[in-house]
Amino acid sequence: MSQQLLGRGARGLHALPASASTAPAAPIGCSSQPMGAAEPGDCGSRSTRSPLLSAQGSPFSDPGFSALGLRWAGVPVATLPFLAWRTMGDVERLARNYGAYATFDAFLQLVWDDQDELCPNCSELLAMLGTARAQTRGLLANLTYIMAAMGIPTPPAPDPLTSEAASVGAFEKKCRGYVVCREYHGWVDRTVRDFTLLKAKYPA
Repeated sequence: MSQQLLGRGARGLHALPASASTAPAAPIGCSSQPMGAAEPGDCGSRSTRSPLLSAQGSPFSDPGFSALGLRWAGVPVATLPFLAWRTMGDVERLARNYGAYATFDAFLQLVWDDQDELCPNCSELLAMLGTARAQTRGLLANLTYIMAAMGIPTPPAPDPLTSEAASVGAFEKKCRGYVVCREYHGWVDRTVRDFTLLKAKYPA
């Protein structure tokens, strides 16, 4: 795997969710920014004044709100012990990134649908969620290209949701949106660290 390939695959990560990019990425000039330049937390997880939390009402919009222990079944969790992350093989590292973003592709669509129902006039939030999903698909294309160039088979795409997922109550939809955006932001940060490691291992 060369630096140029990694660099092309990395160049849009910080653009999540700023502008869509589906250009193939690459381990062949390696940037540690797997996707671009805007804040990845814009889909609603970074601050209590973010569009998503502000749109949910109390307690989500309350100053200082945080629910780090809240989980939602099927949503990929980015955190793991340092040594487990640091010693992970390249194939597993890329495969875990692919699996996470393939899952977020489905969950971001679901959260968009939820928010369109809960707050149809929240155009800024809906636009950010839509762009985040478009950027996620761009990163999946980049990861597919990288893995193919390395001779790594693309993992089967996960199918984490059923049609019943849309039928939960309003409060559950708000909780789900919070968890999805929080973990999405965590994965973007983790992917930056992953590509930084790969850059160090495969210098130009």
